[in-house]
Amino acid sequence: MVYPRTRSLEATQLAWSPGMGDKTVTAELVILPDVEDSLAFQKWLPAVKEKFVMVSMLQPTGRPDYNWQEFATPASTAPSPSP
Repeated sequence: MVYPRTRSLEATQLAWSPGMGDKTVTAELVILPDVEDSLAFQKWLPAVKEKFVMVSMLQPTGRPDYNWQEFATPASTAPSPSP
């Protein structure tokens, strides 16, 4: 990512995505929206041409939610204090 600050973007390429070879690509990043139905999704698709589409958020740990619920301490699941 280059805006608002430079940061590496880690991603997994999906099986149906073509490779980029040795090229560097700069593109706008958009978040996959919640759409009502397949028609709304089809209407949205043209808006994301030549953009990266985020389909999930950064996972804070490698542990699945059920593991946190079973083994976490109250301190580890408490909300972070506001700045």
